[in-house]
Amino acid sequence: INAEYGTVDRRQRMSEVAASSSAASAKQDQEHAQCERMLHKTIANDYFVGWLLKAMSNSGCSTSGSTVDTVATASDKNAVSAASMAFFRCRPCRDVDALAYYSADEGVVLCEDKLGHTTTGAVASNVRHELVHAFDTCRVKLDTSNCLHLACTEIRASALSGECRFFYEALRGNYSKFSNHFEDCVRRRAVLSVSMQPHCSANATAAVDAAWQRCFADKEPFDEHP
Repeated sequence: INAEYGTVDRRQRMSEVAASSSAASAKQDQEHAQCERMLHKTIANDYFVGWLLKAMSNSGCSTSGSTVDTVATASDKNAVSAASMAFFRCRPCRDVDALAYYSADEGVVLCEDKLGHTTTGAVASNVRHELVHAFDTCRVKLDTSNCLHLACTEIRASALSGECRFFYEALRGNYSKFSNHFEDCVRRRAVLSVSMQPHCSANATAAVDAAWQRCFADKEPFDEHP
């Protein structure tokens, strides 16, 4: 009898494991589909994303086959060709503490398992941020092992992505002052990003201070901060 109960118990456990695995797979499929939808919408509709991609192309930067003209001028703003997505990808990022990141090997990656209830606006801001890094990596041969280089691109990414607009600062609870809120936000977020890199964490503030004047003033490829 005990052996019979043991067989039933094993079958039940196997059934529970299979059900759990199926649920996890369905959840991952949903996260991936959500990520793809938000990424498509951002690339098709966000003017600044299109501008950054065009600027990269005009500067001779590789966008892995991205059809930047389609991104910038497509008449059907909901339709994005497969080629337009070549520089972007959605994947789980359990080893990354961020919503998005850029690497020369992968392009711009949106972390599908971190999206949750993230708005399209926040996704667009993160994509712009990472595209600034991609642009800087190409145009100045960015060396992220150099803390000054890292500080410079983080200053520019925070300033040019739109993440420091007053609306987003208010959502973060940083609305105690109106004057200089933009500069304060850019500096704070740049320091935070630099400090997340182990080799620069100890001197993140000093690196941002040293790079500030030149890099905050550098608005390329825009004429002014978006």
